[in-house]
Amino acid sequence: MSVLQTLKERSNNTCELCGATNNVSQYTIPPSLNENVDNDLLVCSTCKNQINGNEN
Repeated sequence: MSVLQTLKERSNNTCELCGATNNVSQYTIPPSLNENVDNDLLVCSTCKNQINGNEN
């Protein structure tokens, strides 16, 4: 099973930070470069922008 599929199952296909269901994607937590379920989250685009400092 892929990391993305495992994340979707773990989070019920919702953002693991805010619970949103739209525009969710895999996010690898820095400084890790390796994709795995211990280093990754499923997050929505809003949370991803906030994490990256791109709040608009």
